[in-house]
Amino acid sequence: MKKLLLFSVCLTAFYTSAFTQDITVSFTAEDGTVTVDSVTATNLSTQESVTLPGDQTLTLTKNTTSVNDIFYKDDLVVIPNPFNNSAKLIFSTQKKELTEIKLVSISGQIITSSQKVLPAGTHEYVISAHRPGMYILSLTSGSNIKSIKLIQNGYGNLKIQETGLSPLNAPPSSERNLKSANAYNLSYSQGDIISYEMKSGNNITVVNETPSESKTIKAEFVECKDGDGNYYRIVKIGTQIWMAENIKATKYADGTKIPLVTDYSEWKKLGNNNSDKAYCWYDNDEEMANSKGYGALYTYAAATNGDDSANNVQGVCPNGWHLPSDDEWYILENHISNDGYSAQGKPLKSTTGWKWNDYYDITGNGTDIYGFCGLPGGARSSSLNPVFWSEGELGFWWSATEHWENWGWRRELSYFSESFLRSYPYKSEGFSVRCIKD
Repeated sequence: MKKLLLFSVCLTAFYTSAFTQDITVSFTAEDGTVTVDSVTATNLSTQESVTLPGDQTLTLTKNTTSVNDIFYKDDLVVIPNPFNNSAKLIFSTQKKELTEIKLVSISGQIITSSQKVLPAGTHEYVISAHRPGMYILSLTSGSNIKSIKLIQNGYGNLKIQETGLSPLNAPPSSERNLKSANAYNLSYSQGDIISYEMKSGNNITVVNETPSESKTIKAEFVECKDGDGNYYRIVKIGTQIWMAENIKATKYADGTKIPLVTDYSEWKKLGNNNSDKAYCWYDNDEEMANSKGYGALYTYAAATNGDDSANNVQGVCPNGWHLPSDDEWYILENHISNDGYSAQGKPLKSTTGWKWNDYYDITGNGTDIYGFCGLPGGARSSSLNPVFWSEGELGFWWSATEHWENWGWRRELSYFSESFLRSYPYKSEGFSVRCIKD
C-alpha cells in the first residue's frame, strides 16, 4: 500500500511539473491609444493555431509526449485542467450529427468512449479517468476532429457522462464565463517558432519568436493600405518595418490604374526602361496567385512608377511606404548575419508553400524566424518560353536601385539554396514587390 501511495505521489508530482513548464503570453500595443482586438497564434512547426481576443492570455503548453496531432480551440473547453477527480467538458455542435468522444492514453490506448447523435447546441459532459495521468480527449463531430490534452492528478470514476444541453446562441453557462488560461492553448516543443498575428482595426502586426519564458508581447501598429484598399500584415526586423506579404495592388496610392498585360506578345513589346509599366498574375490566374499569397508580378517601371531616384521611391507602395533600395536590402541581410545566421535566405523563407516542380510536394527549408514569410511567387519572362516560370521554387523581389540603364537590382529566395541571392535582370521582367516603411 505504501508503494502504491508513493507511486501516486510521484506520478502526481511528475504531471504537475510537466504542466508548470507552460508559458503564458499576453499582448498589448506599444501605442497606448490603440488596443489589440485579436491575436492568431500559429506554431510554424505543426501549423496548429488558435485565435483569441487581444485582452486574453495564451497558454503555450510544452509538448512532453510523442503526440503530434493535438490542437486546441476555444470552442472545446475543459474546466478545470489540470483537475483532481473529474472535469467538465463544454463544446458546441452547429447541427444534428453523430458525435464521438474518446479518452485516450498518451500511448494511444482508448480508455473509454461515448458515441451519440447530438442535436445542435452547447453540450456539457463530466469526464474522468480512473487514475492520475496525462490523457488526450478526442472529439469527432461530423467531419471535424478536435483534441485537447488533459492532466488528471487524482483517482476518479472512469466516465464520459452527458450532463447538460443549451440551445445555440443561448447565454453561456457560468463555467463558460470562466476565462481561465486553459481556454486558449497552443502546444509547442523545444525550439518551435510561434507566429503571433496581432490585429488592431484593419492593421496586423506579426511577431515571430521561440518561446522561452512568460511575457507580454508589444506590437507596433502601422497602417499599410494600398491603392485598392487592401491592408497588409507588417513585421519589424531590426530597425526596419517591412510588409510581411507581397503586394497585390492594381492601382497606385493616388488611384491611378497600373496597366494589366496578359498577352505574351504585348508583354514582349515592353522595353527595358522606366516607362513601360505593366503587372500580371502568375499564369494570369489572379485567384490562384492571391490564394497562395504570391501577389502580383510587376515590371521595374510599374514597381517604381517610373521614379529612378533609387531612394524613398514610393512606386506601387502604399502612402508612408516605399520600394526598398539595394542598400535597404543589405541592411536586412546584415541584421540577419549579426544574429548569427550565415545563410540569410533560410530565416526569411516561409515554412510552407515551397515545392520542387509539379511532381514532388516537398517543402523548402525555410524557418521564417523573423516573420518575413518569403514565398515562391515565381516570375514572368519578357522573352523566354514558358512565359511564367518557377512558381513554388523561386521568389523574386525588385529593389528601387538600377544596376544600369536596362537592368534593376533584385533579391531572390530559392528552394535549392539557403542564401539570399542578388542579381540584376532586365527591367521588363515581372517580379514580386515588398515595401518598407518610410
